[in-house]
Amino acid sequence: MNRMARVVLDTNVIVSAIISDGKPRQLLRRGIEKQFSMVTSDLMLKELALVLRRQSLGSQRKSHQTNRSRTSSQRQHRQEITKQLDVHRKNTQLKKILQNSNERSKNRQ
Repeated sequence: MNRMARVVLDTNVIVSAIISDGKPRQLLRRGIEKQFSMVTSDLMLKELALVLRRQSLGSQRKSHQTNRSRTSSQRQHRQEITKQLDVHRKNTQLKKILQNSNERSKNRQ
């Protein structure tokens, strides 16, 4: 039986993937393309949201941007990541709801 690898991407890896090209971005893209299963938690997602909102990250982004097309590409990449994280968060919430529902059903029996 082939099992898909499960990988936890640290916040630093995700931020590096957003602000520059290189290995972190390649790794994140492979996860988005379902070459492996990305594993996260609510705490990690909250940390990522905090880091992405920081003012200092904005200046780091600017230093890595060389022209408008790259800025546009990075914006699209951030939007893609945000969508994937939203889908993961919704799937996690759905799993919790289903587990709670199953537990309630078992308790009724």
